[in-house]
This record gives sequence, C-alpha cells and structure tokens, in this order.
Amino acid sequence: MKAALRAFLQYSLVERTGFISIGSVLLVLLIIRCCLCWWIKPPAPDPVLAAKLGAEYRAWRALQEDAGASSAVPVAPQKIESFMFDPNTLDSAGFVRLGMPPKALRGLLNWRRKGKRFRKAEDLQPLYNLPAECYARLAPLIRIESGSVESRYQRPSWPRESPPADIDLNTADSATLDRWVPGIGAVLAKKIVARRQALGGFRNVEQLMEVYKFPDTSMEKLRQRLSVDPATCRLLNLNTVTLERLAAHPYIGEKIGRNIILFREALGGYSDLTQLRQVPLMTAENYRKIAPCFTPPRASSE
Repeated sequence: MKAALRAFLQYSLVERTGFISIGSVLLVLLIIRCCLCWWIKPPAPDPVLAAKLGAEYRAWRALQEDAGASSAVPVAPQKIESFMFDPNTLDSAGFVRLGMPPKALRGLLNWRRKGKRFRKAEDLQPLYNLPAECYARLAPLIRIESGSVESRYQRPSWPRESPPADIDLNTADSATLDRWVPGIGAVLAKKIVARRQALGGFRNVEQLMEVYKFPDTSMEKLRQRLSVDPATCRLLNLNTVTLERLAAHPYIGEKIGRNIILFREALGGYSDLTQLRQVPLMTAENYRKIAPCFTPPRASSE
C-alpha cells in the first residue's frame, strides 16, 4: 500500500487530479447501475393477456400433434401400370405410371436432352439409379420405333464444301487461308495478308518464315498446299516510286529508301537495276532481297 501511494505521489498535480476525477465518474456510474433495479420496476403481468396467449399456444400444439398423427398414417402406393412404350418419345408422366424411380427418370430425361437415343432395350440398362428388377420388368415393354432413333437435336447434314486444289498465296484472302491451309489460324492469316501488301506480293512460299517461324513439318505442308504466281506480284518502278512507298517496304526502310531517291536524282534516273549496288548503305544481302521487287528501268514503266 505504501509503495502504491508513493508511486501515486510521484505524478504531477494535474495527473493526480485527472486520475481522481476519472475514478470518481466511474464510481458514480457503477452505483447508478446497481440501483436501477430499485428505481425502475417492470409492469405487472396482465392475467387476461397471459390466459389468452396460453390458450392459443395449447391450440397450436394440438394442431401440430394432429398433423403428426395424420402423416404417420401409411399412404397407399401408386398403382403401377404396364404398357408398351418407346423410351425415346414417352413423356415423364408415362414413366411415372410405369413405376420408374424419380432419380432414374431424371437421369433418363437428362440423357435425352443431351441427344442420347435408345436403339434397343439393352441401352436402358446402364441408366443410373435404375434397379435391376425395375429394368427386368420394363425391358419386355420397350418398343422402339425406327423414326424415333434420330435425335431431334441432330444438325442437318449439309454437303461439305471440298477444299480448293491449289491456293495462290498472293490472291487468297485471310478467310481462305484460315479455313483451308493447315497450320494457319485467323490471326496468322491476317498477318500474312498484311505482309503481302507491304511486299507487293510473295515471290515464294519460303517468305512465310518472315511472318512466323514454322516448324519444318508445317513448312513442308505449306509448300504442298500453297503456290505463288510471279505475275501476281506488284513490282515497283525504280524511277517513279515515292519515298513513302520505299520507307513502308519491309526490305528497304526509310534510310535506304532516301538514299535510293537521292542517288536517282544524282543520276538523272536509273538505267539499270545493278546501279542499286552503288547506293549508300546498300549491302549485297539488301540488293539480293530488293532487286526482284523492281521492274527493270528499260523494260516498262509504272
């Protein structure tokens, strides 16, 4: 006690005053809580209302006991009928009359919704929740009509379109490539068409490797399925082509295209394709790839 008093006296005057004030408030609240039962008393129960509630409760209990007694009375089982039926066309009410268990009936109807059709009586035997004795009773009654075997959900058999014998890589659209060329989907077909437009046309099937790195087996199938007609390529006129067209070409680009234009202005026009070798930044590999993209200057004009 002395140690607690000594510790309390070590606090400042303001801190001691705060502790005393908070303790006093808590003590007053505790006293009020304990005295509430003396000051506030519940009203006396109404005997008339209590008697009425008791009578209603006893009547409710009597109704519950009567309902339980009536439910305990055994119900006569439904009479099972026997008649010839087709499991492909009979409705659910007919199966109930035949005495098929509810779980087995739900499974059968689910099979039919999925397109299942019964071709013989034995097809009904693997049905889930169908007791063996129930199947033995129903099997002799099954008569399957020939027209009911075909599913009403079956799609009509339209004649299939035969694939084209040969597909030109420079004229086929993306839908044709996607549908008839193995290994090419919708996304890849659009990329191939975009590359073809930028090049002015493919010169050989091997240029598809610039679009996507096909495996060797897939590339061999593409060679068998596709062909390239050189006449369908759109060649550029070296003396009239614009810088924008050269910059958009995948093999040329803006830098080499600008040098081709400047060298053309210095020469006063190209007279031979081999003059492209003298263009600045033109390497032997670049010349090999872009030379077939131009028409010979003396041969034709764009």
